Amino acid sequence: MTIAAKLGGGDPDLNPRLRLALLKCRSANLPSDNIERAIKKGTGGGEASSYEDLTYEAFAPHGVALLIELSTDNRNRTAAEIRSLLTRHGGSIATAGAVSRLFQRKGQIIVTRDAAAEDALLAVALEAGAEDLRVEPEGFEVADGPGAIRGGCTGRSRRPGSSARARR
Repeated sequence: MTIAAKLGGGDPDLNPRLRLALLKCRSANLPSDNIERAIKKGTGGGEASSYEDLTYEAFAPHGVALLIELSTDNRNRTAAEIRSLLTRHGGSIATAGAVSRLFQRKGQIIVTRDAAAEDALLAVALEAGAEDLRVEPEGFEVADGPGAIRGGCTGRSRRPGSSARARR
């Protein structure tokens, strides 16, 4: 929650990442004091700590490629923990670029069938810069490049639990 508040602000109505974190915390019965303290810490109030985003490239057992993205306040401790975890389970840290070349960053938006007609959704998705629209039995899957739709979409924002959801 601290990171979500730091990245998008402390208002859950304007920060979907924080809104999702709040829903998860409330479903896990996290005390309100802890929630408020984490939001204050992320927006600059309370204890100040510096988090940095790190990316590790690794190979799991059987050559499975892993791209591990995380945020930490202690780079050295995190590196030791990741290395230990991988070694203990038969994996290894890869050299820079060995794994990242195998991945592409994509966005994914899932829309239920009853939320939109296929033709209308296709027109909106193409106008917003989507790369692909796949028809699935449950609904539609819109794929885009990093930030493509976010920058070009002028539609309404949706609340958690509505008929469309986005994953990045």
